[in-house]
Amino acid sequence: MSEEENIPKDNLKEQPRDSNKEFEYENIPHPFVFDKMVTINGINRPDNNPPLRSYDISIQQDLAAYVHTIKGSTFIIESRLELLNNKAKNIINFLKKEYHLE
Repeated sequence: MSEEENIPKDNLKEQPRDSNKEFEYENIPHPFVFDKMVTINGINRPDNNPPLRSYDISIQQDLAAYVHTIKGSTFIIESRLELLNNKAKNIINFLKKEYHLE
């Protein structure tokens, strides 16, 4: 049995929006609507109920995979930037101490 067969068929229909639920992969809006929803602070749901771009589960799973990849890359990049920032601070402190800089 494939993964697609394990997915309940009611996931293919538009689900009622519940403000207490997290953003679910089956609620994929049109790209222009989604662009307006996504901000630096997260996802802000629109007041109205815009139609989904597609109800095709394979497209939705592809989007979920892309989001997962980007999210994982972001975590790696953020941790690497923090490490580089700490190394830079240590080098600055060393140079200040070694060359008596203020």
